[in-house]
Amino acid sequence: MNIKSIKNFTFKHTKSFVASIIVATLGVTSLVSVSTFAKDYKIVDGEVVVEVTTFSNEVYEAIEKAGIKLNDKDKVIIDESDPKITNVDIKRAFDVFVKVGNDTYQVKLADGTVQDVLDQLRISLNENDVIDVSLDQNVSPNMNININRVEFKEVSEQQEIPFSTETRKTNDLFKGETKTEKGENGSKVINKQEKYVDGVLVETKQISDNVTKQAKNQINLVGTKEKPKKVRPIAKTSAITNNSPGAPTSYSKVLTGVCTAYCGANNKLDGGPRTSTGKKVTKGIVAVDPRKIPYGTRLYIPEYGYAVAADTGGAMRSGKVLIDLGFDTQAECLSFGRRQMTIYVL
Repeated sequence: MNIKSIKNFTFKHTKSFVASIIVATLGVTSLVSVSTFAKDYKIVDGEVVVEVTTFSNEVYEAIEKAGIKLNDKDKVIIDESDPKITNVDIKRAFDVFVKVGNDTYQVKLADGTVQDVLDQLRISLNENDVIDVSLDQNVSPNMNININRVEFKEVSEQQEIPFSTETRKTNDLFKGETKTEKGENGSKVINKQEKYVDGVLVETKQISDNVTKQAKNQINLVGTKEKPKKVRPIAKTSAITNNSPGAPTSYSKVLTGVCTAYCGANNKLDGGPRTSTGKKVTKGIVAVDPRKIPYGTRLYIPEYGYAVAADTGGAMRSGKVLIDLGFDTQAECLSFGRRQMTIYVL
């Protein structure tokens, strides 16, 4: 009886014990499963640090559970090197401004270099463009990048070469006479390099020039030749021969030269003008150079008649006139004028 009771007891309690063991085992397994799927995150957002635990392997769900909102272009850096916790670093996007000429562009990014900014904006630099920062420089919030578009152009233009003026003396012209040989402008082609910055011309540099036509100087000629002295025309007289009426039959010599006329009609002093020898000026009295024809010399002058050398004057002494013939009236003087005469010295 005791044995049966024991058996019964044993079997009955054994079933209960086994059931208890199974329940306990399931509980422990559940706890182990929950512990296995939970994950810890340490999220750094600038100066804000948040630690969360989640049953998801999705980082962005952990960030959302931490109450952190991400903006467009923000960058999330995940570090799983620590087996106990996943480190998440959030880099917030910031504005960078790029000015190209007169245009300004804005771009958002969390990090990178100046080259990354240009790539994102699809801006390429030409060979001569100028940028005020290095392409490998890291960008920073509200950074300003300035790019100047530089372009070089070669142009050609035709220019006039002005002629010069020079003065030359020439014996081909008389003094006081001038002559001008006109000048001509030349021409040349100028090759220049123009520099434009953002479409504005800032510098022009001459590269070369090519003369296509030489200039011809203007020459002003000035005469140096002495002008011949003007000689009043001398009336020609007929040849005088010994056969002329009243002509002397003998004479000591014959002189030929310019003869002029004068009178004393306007001189009323002492009964009329007087000669150098004191004689009264009248027809038959002539003025001479006494060094060549002494005073008192008797002369015969065709178409005038006999005369006596009794006066002198500057024209005779200078040799410009051989004899100045005396007349009674001014009308006679004007009628005689100036003549080339033959003089017979008696």
